[in-house]
Amino acid sequence: MDSSKAEPDQIVQDPSLNALETEKDIKDSPESAALECASKEKGSIEIESTKPDGEANEADVSIDSHTIQLLTDGFMAKFLPSLQKAKSTIDQIKNSQSVLIETVSQEISKFTECHALKDLDKTMAKAKLYQSKLMKLRKEMTNLHEKSRKLKKRALKLQQQKQKEELTRAHNLEKEYEKERMLTARLAPASE
Repeated sequence: MDSSKAEPDQIVQDPSLNALETEKDIKDSPESAALECASKEKGSIEIESTKPDGEANEADVSIDSHTIQLLTDGFMAKFLPSLQKAKSTIDQIKNSQSVLIETVSQEISKFTECHALKDLDKTMAKAKLYQSKLMKLRKEMTNLHEKSRKLKKRALKLQQQKQKEELTRAHNLEKEYEKERMLTARLAPASE
């Protein structure tokens, strides 16, 4: 199909143009730059960029071990210092974090002890309150006991006084009874 006869909506692709774009992509990639550098030193790079049917393929590269070692050393030299710095920073952060965790746990234990002390203070305040209540009860009980003792003593005196009065009354009644009997007995013999 001719490109001049192609309709405006269709894009005509030339297979040779596609292969050129693939080669250009391979040459512009960082891998190809490294491969060119290595090939200048040794000159032993082989690249296959097309499949047997003419389509683009991933590049198959064979490089000698010295070039691989140089590339590895360059890569390591470029990234290893920053990785080591990052590792030391992470270690420092871990150490700081462990110190922080220890400090926080100590503060938590102090806080817990503080609450325990507050609870102890509350308990001691309750104990003082209960002790004062007990002292009041004890004083009240002592007063009640004293009143009870005094009342018993008074009751005993009253009972003794009552008994004495009853004895006196009984004795007086008996005297009166005797007197009456004697008067009645003397009157009776006179009438005979």
